[in-house]
Amino acid sequence: MPPVTFTGFRGVITDLPAYRLPEGMLAGLRNGWLRYGQMQRRPGFVRLVPLPSDFVQFGIFHRAQLPTGIFFLLGYYDGTNWKLVKWQPGDTSWSLIGNLPGQPTDAVTYKGWVFIATTGGMRKTNGQSLFNWGIQPPIVPPSPSVGTSGNLTGTYQWRVTYVRKEGTYIVESNPSPASPPLTFNNQQANLSLPLSSDPQVNARRVYRTGGTRTTWDLVAEINDNTTTTYVDNTPDSSLVGAPQLSFYNDPPPTGTIITVHRERIFLAGNPSYPTRVYFSTFGEPEYFPPTTPDDPYGGSWFEVGQQDGQPVMAMAPVGTMLAIFKARSCWLLRGESQADFVLQPFGNIGASNRNSVAPFGGDVFLFDGTNFYLFNGAEFTNLSQTRFQKALLTPTVKHVRSDITNQVVWFVCDDRIHIYDVVLNAYIGYWTAGATFFDIATADPSEGQQAYLLTSAGLLKLDATRSTDWDDSPVRQYITFPEIRVPAEFLKRCYYMSIEGEWTDGNVTIATENASWSVMLPSGIIARAYAPANLMGQRITTTAEVAGTIDVLQLEVVPLRKVVS
Repeated sequence: MPPVTFTGFRGVITDLPAYRLPEGMLAGLRNGWLRYGQMQRRPGFVRLVPLPSDFVQFGIFHRAQLPTGIFFLLGYYDGTNWKLVKWQPGDTSWSLIGNLPGQPTDAVTYKGWVFIATTGGMRKTNGQSLFNWGIQPPIVPPSPSVGTSGNLTGTYQWRVTYVRKEGTYIVESNPSPASPPLTFNNQQANLSLPLSSDPQVNARRVYRTGGTRTTWDLVAEINDNTTTTYVDNTPDSSLVGAPQLSFYNDPPPTGTIITVHRERIFLAGNPSYPTRVYFSTFGEPEYFPPTTPDDPYGGSWFEVGQQDGQPVMAMAPVGTMLAIFKARSCWLLRGESQADFVLQPFGNIGASNRNSVAPFGGDVFLFDGTNFYLFNGAEFTNLSQTRFQKALLTPTVKHVRSDITNQVVWFVCDDRIHIYDVVLNAYIGYWTAGATFFDIATADPSEGQQAYLLTSAGLLKLDATRSTDWDDSPVRQYITFPEIRVPAEFLKRCYYMSIEGEWTDGNVTIATENASWSVMLPSGIIARAYAPANLMGQRITTTAEVAGTIDVLQLEVVPLRKVVS
């Protein structure tokens, strides 16, 4: 039998032309990955911070690059409340941002804020405070009265809006009810203004109509939420060209699925309307009006396959389109605004849950509960291999996360993380860490080969410079190599193995159908081993446990006389 040599694990060399790795060859790989032409052990995990002491149940984990720095946000249940806490590099513990109104389900970062979906309502954070996502309007109108002599002549009405101003980011509520009409004759108006109980409100705007004006014009902006009176003496002529009042600043409805696409936030997962997708006004992530007939770039909603009754499970941008997944179908949304939106069904492949899709460079990786697919907007490619498929089904995959920096897709399970190498287009095994995995957040490409994992041991960081884990145990990789069958002939045979690389210790287990042998690997770069003779017609499997890297592995069944001569 000719030798089979795995060189750098980028291909296989035999006496025939080189070919790709055998299908599923690395499906048994644990705590290793392919990097720089070597089968390397995975980097070590550094524990950055333990979990909060009152942690009971996981909700969400989100990494955000905000104007004030990098934040890691954790939403969790403490047995009484759902909490949102933060951790920043250099901190020694998590810091409370606030309590959430329900179980957090999804989060996105957009325009310097993190927008969070919960089962009890929608929230946002700037990393410092927790606020409502959107602002509820005043429920009472301003109260005007006739003042001393001034510039108003005619019959007028007023409205007030609540405003959040943070730098150049401004959010405004819908207006209050209109005040009763009041007539003036060369007089000024004294207004009594409502105050908001929403802590994010730090300004209010006063609008007016009447006199010679037929529109609702901005009269004044009051930069606090404490002043209760305002004197309006602005002549009608000064309001020509003033900003107009908008009636389309509705806060978002409740949802559990969020994505950002073409400068809008799309929401789904409303329990009352499971087939409905809502979208915000263009460039305005906090305005979700029920309809904006006079503005093609305004927000609204649409139904997705309402007839089948299946709820929307996940959403992700793919190219210039938005892919909307149900359990057994995909729908594509084309267009830029509601004036040219086109929604079309595309096949019967869907997503198992909101966390089972992962955008990657304009494409989407998704898991339907059985198979793993790549979707480019034109076709689905089934990437599942037999062993890969079986590996993903047990235990259950909780999250699918893409990592452009490391060029992999992560499949997060309770006790392991499966890895799909995008460069090799192959499943390469899984990692363990002596802890339960909750979720993973990838780093910015500028940070190099790093990733952040939320586990029962706390927040762990993948550190390419370490060979030990968060608990100081050495990282050991386990590799199962393809099975070799010995010819069923009379000539006695012996199994020969040669391994080259760099490791501190390890062992290789060689198993036949009825026996096994273990070969210790001393510290070094080359090791050779033989298994006993009489292996005629046997199937042989080889498993290596190595604390280090493997560059070359040669497996060969040789005649016994070659060994003893």
